[in-house]
Amino acid sequence: MERRPNLDDLTNIEIIDRYRLDRDGIDYVENILSRQITPKAYRNHAISARHKLLITLRYLATGPIQLNDCDIHGVSQPTVSRVLGEMLNVLSHKTTRSRVEKAIGQLKRRFGVLHTEITLSPEKACKVVIACAVLHNLCKARGIPFADNQDDDNGNNNNGDPRPQDQMPGLRYRDYFAATYFHI
Repeated sequence: MERRPNLDDLTNIEIIDRYRLDRDGIDYVENILSRQITPKAYRNHAISARHKLLITLRYLATGPIQLNDCDIHGVSQPTVSRVLGEMLNVLSHKTTRSRVEKAIGQLKRRFGVLHTEITLSPEKACKVVIACAVLHNLCKARGIPFADNQDDDNGNNNNGDPRPQDQMPGLRYRDYFAATYFHI
């Protein structure tokens, strides 16, 4: 019996709504990470690389309730927690090659887990934020749009920038400073 959702039953828009990446984006990330996340052996119902990736993407997209991920992906809560730990470690190691491209507002728009308090240990919470930044940059590089329900708190879409237009000039220097001196 297959435990993971069948992406073939979903449109690309539905996949983006659920996982924040499109089908090709998920394939791309799986291909990049497969060597690190593929189980060494498939005994005792090992979780496949694709399944680990889908569990992690769903958690990052929707928020900190691991029981939802358990139900959707047919695994236990300890398994979700274990998979998240493994995947966050793998994804956060990829940050040495990437920079934060946009304000935190964009990350919050794309990943629901950043809308509320992250109820994990500080170390794991940092990895959640870093993993969201890496996946956001991947979405930007692949041209994956924000999900339809990802406008800012005022219902605006400010062309990818969450700040009101009248604040844009005054904050350009801050953005320049942050991009120049702070890299993830």
